[in-house]
Order: sequence, then structure tokens, then C-alpha cells
Amino acid sequence: MTFGNLFMAALSDILGSQEEAIRQTGRVLRIRGSVIPVSLTKTNLAATYENGQTLTEEHLIDEPPHDGKLKIIKVYLKPRARVNPEAITAIQEADLVVLGPGDLYTSLIPNLLVDGVYAALKKTKAKKVYVLNLMTKFGQTYNFTAKDHLAVLQKYVDAAIDAVIVNTAPLSPTALAVYAKYHEIPVQDNLTNIKTPHIVRADVASRHLTTKSKSDALVRSLIRHDSDKLAKTLIHLL
Repeated sequence: MTFGNLFMAALSDILGSQEEAIRQTGRVLRIRGSVIPVSLTKTNLAATYENGQTLTEEHLIDEPPHDGKLKIIKVYLKPRARVNPEAITAIQEADLVVLGPGDLYTSLIPNLLVDGVYAALKKTKAKKVYVLNLMTKFGQTYNFTAKDHLAVLQKYVDAAIDAVIVNTAPLSPTALAVYAKYHEIPVQDNLTNIKTPHIVRADVASRHLTTKSKSDALVRSLIRHDSDKLAKTLIHLL
């Protein structure tokens, strides 16, 4: 990940723009599809907590220096970010828009805060699907249930979500014991008696426990979605 950041920074300097650097990185890595930044605006993510404290920068929100049980009541971008027109075109022309999985307040919602994205999601004819996280996140979604996750997301997309994918497969007891040390638990499925959005329950969790490089100092997920199972479930929705 560190190398990737350095590589992107170097290409941005050489080519004169981050946008072109992303295109050329895609060519070097021979990726299928395209990576489109939601915005090219230089901005920072900020979060306000229930005690009135505000933190700026993703890293501090992701791994907060305060009590991680505190609830986030608001997130915003400072300064406001202008949307990348290519992102709007992609959303409008899509058959399927997938939101998540990922940290709710630092990976998912920031995209929805960019000016123009909300309107594009409301306007597109694409089916919009939210992939619910497998585990809670201390510092962001402490003790959150599935209904809590969905309620927060719907504040930023209104009623634009058509379906929610919820994992039904059992998770590794060994991994869960590690998560418990960090006050993180499986997201409880309490999405009952809900007419909209459509709830899709499926086995989409990987049986493989993810390991990380010893040189990686960041906290990483041990339990993740199985990309093949998740892809099949998403395609089935079409």
C-alpha cells in the first residue's frame, strides 16, 4: 500500500495530474474496467462526535485517540468537494451501483458527501445495492446492528437503496476472539419486517482468514467477504 501511494505520487508529478496518473496506473497493472475518482478536490474528512469533539483526517477517525464507544453524529468534507464528471457519467450509465463493503464513515459515506453524487444516485436507473459489513468497527460503528448501519447510510442517500446483502455464513470463532479484544462483534441481522429495501440473505463470507505483511502497521480485517460469492449474488440481482 505504501509503495502504491509513492508510485501514484510520482506519476502525478511526472504526468501533471492525479487523474492521468490513475489512468496510467491502470495500464501498468493491466486492470480490467476503470478506476474513476469521485472527486479530484483537495479536501479533508471531518467527524463530529456526540460529546461535541471534532476530528479531521481519515486516520484519526479510523483509529481514534479517544474512547471508541463514542458515536459519530456527523461527517463532512472541508472544503466541499466538486464531483468528477466522469463519476457522474459512470453512475448514470451503470446497471448496478454497489455501496460497500467498507468502513461506514471513512470508506463509504465520504463518497456520498461529494457535491453531485447524491443527485446522480437518485437519478440513475441502476439498481443500488448496499453490501452490509460483516463486523462492527470500534471507533465508528461500536455495537451497531444491521438496522443501525442502514439508518446511517440512508441519511446520505435517502430512500435510494434498492437492496441490502446480508451474510448468513458462520464466521471463524478464532477470528471472532481476536475481534472481541478490540470491542468488535459480528453485525447482528435485525432487518425484519422491512418492505424496502429488499433484503438479500446469502453466504458471502470468505472461509479464509486474511494475513498481512509484518511491515504493515495499520489494523486490517481478518474476516472478509468472498469476492466470487459476492459477485454471483450481485449479478443475480440483475
